[in-house]
Amino acid sequence: MANFANPVQTILQNISDLRGEATVNTDASRIRAVSNAALDFSLRRRWKLYLRSNIVATGDGVNNAYSIGTTSFPCRPNGLSEVFVDGLGEPQRYAICDYNEYKVRFNRNNAEQIVYQYYDQAADTMKMYINPIPGSAKVITYSYYFQHPPVTTTTDLVYCQDPGTIAVLALADIYHSEDELQKEIQQRNQAEQEIAQFEGDDNTPAQNQLYAMGAIENSITRSGIGNY
Repeated sequence: MANFANPVQTILQNISDLRGEATVNTDASRIRAVSNAALDFSLRRRWKLYLRSNIVATGDGVNNAYSIGTTSFPCRPNGLSEVFVDGLGEPQRYAICDYNEYKVRFNRNNAEQIVYQYYDQAADTMKMYINPIPGSAKVITYSYYFQHPPVTTTTDLVYCQDPGTIAVLALADIYHSEDELQKEIQQRNQAEQEIAQFEGDDNTPAQNQLYAMGAIENSITRSGIGNY
């Protein structure tokens, strides 16, 4: 069975094994290296592994703005994937667009079902601004891609197709801090090869699976989705 969530301890074990260390180094600096590597990996692309589907919020009939994601699974920049209000059919779908496109479309038709993602600096969180305002008690259903949250303990989980890849990415940063340039380059090259393989797998549909159109095709048929 695939296990895509592994504790930091597993990554640290891999790093120590690669360095030939007799015991696992669990220093805070090592954990920070793992945390940075996990974030780096998660932001490489919108991995299917990082998609959270059918998350539910509730409209209040007053506000346009609603938070996306949680502290454990924060929304990445341009991570909003789909939004529905008061149902899951196509008539309840809200078109996702950027802020400038939102303004143009709102000015043309202020009743159009549109939404944009933005960063709320005061709250330090990603939010979506929905038009028209969702009615009181109306269910908002959305999906989004998250970015890896910070990890600070050996029991925190790291999400990746292969924990060894995070270990190699982290090890490259460790070698960089130690001025071991050749070793750093070797580890980075290894990590990039593995990530390229993951990208190929992520782009490949499963056997007999219907394949969704890519960004260009989506932007033609449904403005604002897939064009980030």
